[in-house]
Amino acid sequence: MSEFENKQHEPSENNLNQEQQSENIEVKFEQNASSQAQYINVNTETKDSGKSKATASLVLGIVAIVTSWIPLIGLACGIVGLIMAAKAKREGFTEGLRTAGFIVSIIGTVFGALYGFYWLFIVLLFAATMPFMLF
Repeated sequence: MSEFENKQHEPSENNLNQEQQSENIEVKFEQNASSQAQYINVNTETKDSGKSKATASLVLGIVAIVTSWIPLIGLACGIVGLIMAAKAKREGFTEGLRTAGFIVSIIGTVFGALYGFYWLFIVLLFAATMPFMLF
């Protein structure tokens, strides 16, 4: 018999029967387990929240560079990447991942803006010369 089972079979000092003792033990165990789980979740959330935003910033910056030739898509991804990098910094995450995401998002935003102005210029130029092409 294990030590735990021996303690259950011994008479209690408070003269409680065995069922009441086992219920008390289970309740205490459940309370301890739930409070420990809450403690672990709180630490995990505060530690990783800035890192996830920094990772999102890096991913959005890369997407902004890759899609910068599509009007407004690259620009929008770059701006959202910059916002995510700023939020990661505000939460205290200052490692290289956040810095890389910030820089890549700046590059993606600049490329997206340049290509956006280029496409706008082409569309306006085409619209201005179109009436002359019809005659």
